[in-house]
Amino acid sequence: MKSRLLYADILRVSAVAAVVFLHAAAPSEYQFNSITHSWWWVANVFDSSSRWAVPVFIMLSGMLLLDVSKTESASSFFRKRVNKVVVPFLVWSVVYSLWKVTKNGLLSHGQIQYSVIGFFVDLLRGNVYYHLGFFYYLIGLYLVTPILRVYIRNASNRNILYFLLLWVFATPLYGIIARFFHIGIAIQLPLATGFVGYFVLGHFLNSSDIRLKWRRLIYIVGIFSLLVTAYGTYFLTSSKGGTLDEYFHEYLTANVIGLSVAVFLVFKHIKWPRWISDESAASFSWRRFIVTLSGASLGVFVIHPIILEVLFDSHINYMLIHPLLGIPITAMATLIVSFAVVRIMQELPIVRRIVP
Repeated sequence: MKSRLLYADILRVSAVAAVVFLHAAAPSEYQFNSITHSWWWVANVFDSSSRWAVPVFIMLSGMLLLDVSKTESASSFFRKRVNKVVVPFLVWSVVYSLWKVTKNGLLSHGQIQYSVIGFFVDLLRGNVYYHLGFFYYLIGLYLVTPILRVYIRNASNRNILYFLLLWVFATPLYGIIARFFHIGIAIQLPLATGFVGYFVLGHFLNSSDIRLKWRRLIYIVGIFSLLVTAYGTYFLTSSKGGTLDEYFHEYLTANVIGLSVAVFLVFKHIKWPRWISDESAASFSWRRFIVTLSGASLGVFVIHPIILEVLFDSHINYMLIHPLLGIPITAMATLIVSFAVVRIMQELPIVRRIVP
């Protein structure tokens, strides 16, 4: 227990909670012209404030998997990842395909209007269900982890910092120029673009002691990034007549990168032991409870859309009272039910393999 990084467990739990809040708020953002602007803004703020969750999940994976003390072989690494991630991903892809069949009216006279080929096409394209896209990012990063480990083990901090600066510069800039100026830059930087930057960033932020003056600057950038995310989404959406434009919600934009780095560093540098003692003499231990929540985070992530949609259909959603209360109530109910279901599943011999 003591060998675990407490801040990483707390950050993982907070990230899965943020994902659920994001998905509880998102449906109302598509109602720009159907609800009052104050209601829309509440949903927009909840959504914009949660956009760090998926990047931080990837950063936590990079932090753990690029640890230079790990000496396992590539075959051992892949075997563990297949059991821990790939198998659950495939099983839940089937589950959500069946869920989609029942939800989207693909049943006609008792026959399923959805073929096995259609499922595999959706699986390859990443169209099975909206939240499963996270696994595509993760599996792709797993495939290059043995290569990245060699780089991290032999690179100096200065070289890693150069890589990250190149990534922070190139990834958002290319996107901005393509989106707003409609220009595709011919110079390609395949090794320093995409989600690999978050993966390496997680290792760097965990292993580096960033001075307080730089952290303060990053926190200011994080706050500014949040404002850009919220107002930028409003500006683009209103300029398109109310059709939601999610450019500023995308994970590889400068604003989401800035917010994600700031959140990671905030959690890392909070003095958690002052609030959560390592002592476990009491019958109830907050630290043990957090570790339990952290261990259920992947399961909560994969199962929560079903719980959320059942609650929505039961009129527990952003319109319950007012989005300011409706979104948190819906999100918290989803989290509690999802956690309870996952904990039950984790106690079942075979089923536990899909909620590791």
